Amino acid sequence: ICCNIHHPNTFHLFDSSFVPVPKLPNRSRLNKFKMGPKEYELCEALEDWREGKTCEIHGELNLIDIGPSLVMPDDILDCIMTCAHYLKIKSVDDLRHETHWSKTNQFGAEVIYVIHHIIHIPITPVVFTTTPLQSQCSILQTSMSFPVTPSSVNLSMSWQLPAELGHQSETTSNLSSKKNKCSACGLEGHNHTLSWFLRHHDCTDEGSHFYLGHNCTTCAMHPDHSGKENISML
Repeated sequence: ICCNIHHPNTFHLFDSSFVPVPKLPNRSRLNKFKMGPKEYELCEALEDWREGKTCEIHGELNLIDIGPSLVMPDDILDCIMTCAHYLKIKSVDDLRHETHWSKTNQFGAEVIYVIHHIIHIPITPVVFTTTPLQSQCSILQTSMSFPVTPSSVNLSMSWQLPAELGHQSETTSNLSSKKNKCSACGLEGHNHTLSWFLRHHDCTDEGSHFYLGHNCTTCAMHPDHSGKENISML
């Protein structure tokens, strides 16, 4: 300690913090080119623009004494000319990336207008569009908005069933649609043989065979109905 002022406990009051500057993106490496009529026209237009902007912001005296480099330095102007020749500057972001000009946010839109007014740079439209993925909640809501009906299930599953199963289901449905009909009374739900068997269920096998084989026009379950009357009614 050399004196009372230089004390280690007070060193933190004089610490200087250095914030690291982010590295700028690399520019495009472009070859030298021979200027044509469009390049000369663009260079003259940018010269007029930066002279007028310097006079507007800093005054005419500063324009005479210092020059238009107050707004746009000569190396930035040369870089803009090269990038415009190779059609590298299509937006303000491209201007910032290629030139690293400190006043891009302030005057970038004006410079882009001057460039595109002289050198027409084609801007390709976006062909492919990106759509966000649907979440599981949205998929569930979409599926619930369309109720599942038996007909829709049958339509969606019909292509997965073999032809044999389809034919078998049709045969089963046709058989189930047919009902027994009594030949004696003409009513559905039983037949002539079954009616005799149910009426004489306490008979022996020989007697049951007798009744089962007996031809009669009267129904054992509905003796008041004759076959001819019911058939004519149907």
